[in-house]
Amino acid sequence: AIFRAGKVRFYRAKWLMDFSHWNEDAFFDNAKICNDKDSRPKSRSPKEPIIFSVGGFKVSAIFGWETHFDEIFIKLRKKGVDILCVPTASSFGSNARWQRLLQTRAFLNSCFVVRVNRTGRFMESSIAWDFYGESFIALPDGSLGDMMGEKDGILVSEIRHNLLDEIKDSWGFR
Repeated sequence: AIFRAGKVRFYRAKWLMDFSHWNEDAFFDNAKICNDKDSRPKSRSPKEPIIFSVGGFKVSAIFGWETHFDEIFIKLRKKGVDILCVPTASSFGSNARWQRLLQTRAFLNSCFVVRVNRTGRFMESSIAWDFYGESFIALPDGSLGDMMGEKDGILVSEIRHNLLDEIKDSWGFR
C-alpha cells in the first residue's frame, strides 16, 4: 500500500501459489490471473504494480512468487522502474534459487532488486518452517550487493544513479 495525504493505493498479488504445502489461494481473496488448476498465468495481462518516485528513482514492489513471470517485468521495464522491492516468506533452503532468480531479474531489467525475507520459525502439524532471512540487494550488473544474515535487523545500503546509468548504457536492455 502507498499512503499519501488522504489517499491510499493498494496492489494485490495477481499470481498466487497453489501448491499443497503453500496454498496462497486459501490465504487471500485476491482476484488472480491463474487457472484454477495451476499457477500458470492466463493470456490476459496483469495489472501494473504501483510505481512511485523516491530520491529520483522510480520504485515498485511485487510479491515474491510474481518474480517468476515475465509479463510483470515487461511492464516494469517499459515504465523505467529503477528499484524493485520483493517481500518474501521463503523457507526450506530455497535461498540459493532466490538469489540466482533475483540477480538474473536485476541484470536483465537493469534495475536494483531488494529482496526482503521473513525470519523465524513457524510450526504447523509438527513441521518446522524455518524462514532463513538473508535479505539482500541484487545489483543491475547481476551481482549480489549488500546482504543480511538470518536474524532480524535493518540493512542500510547506498543505491547510486551512476551504477544504474552505466549498466543501462553498457548492456542496452533499457
